[in-house]
Amino acid sequence: MRHFASEEAKNQFLKIVRAHEDLLRVEVLTFCVMSNHFHLLVRVPHRSEGFDVPLEVLLARMERAVGD
Repeated sequence: MRHFASEEAKNQFLKIVRAHEDLLRVEVLTFCVMSNHFHLLVRVPHRSEGFDVPLEVLLARMERAVGD
């Protein structure tokens, strides 16, 4: 189990969460990070019929989310 014992660990976790907002096309409205768990309130927008993302766009989002 991961622990968020330091502010640095919490900040790194939040950086990852923010990076995945773009990849997953969600919006983190609020959060609470504690020493041994976290809570996220996430808005998932409605996707219209036939919504598709070009591969290049998806790959760019993935690079921003997991790059570094």
